[in-house]
Amino acid sequence: WDDDRYNRSTQPVVGVSWYEAMAYCAWLTGVWRGANEIGADWGVRLPTEQEWMWVAAGAAGRTYAWGDAFDAARANSAESKLGQPTPVHMYPGGATPAAAGHPPVWDLCGNVWEWTITESGRYDWLWLKGGAFYSDADDVKAAARVDGYPGLRNLSWGLRVVVVPIFRMSPGS
Repeated sequence: WDDDRYNRSTQPVVGVSWYEAMAYCAWLTGVWRGANEIGADWGVRLPTEQEWMWVAAGAAGRTYAWGDAFDAARANSAESKLGQPTPVHMYPGGATPAAAGHPPVWDLCGNVWEWTITESGRYDWLWLKGGAFYSDADDVKAAARVDGYPGLRNLSWGLRVVVVPIFRMSPGS
């Protein structure tokens, strides 16, 4: 997260452990509440794997955030041969379709793996979703996932946050 080559202002934050991502969510909750961006009954956290999938695949169950056919022009994947994270919005065709009341969501397939709060079942590891800049077409599918140890950092691991009512703050809720 502190390497300028990977964390320019328009790029996803990478190199953060799950614990650091969770601490960021707690900090952001306080900041947004203090600025009246969210109410006292709302909080910021990492998504569950199911929440992440719902946004990426939609009700139609898309294979990729944009549809069912892979297109290298829509995602920062191995096929792009860039070898590093790219700025958000660099692949406008890769965003989810806009839906009534919901704007498109960018970079769900490719660019960086994103932490979730869903345990993988292997020790205390958690699922990461989305694929990364080095992942091939199969590994940037909405259903693709890898698990990671929550204390590790990786230059291809980042985060995405959700804002939810407090009664939904825990994964089992």
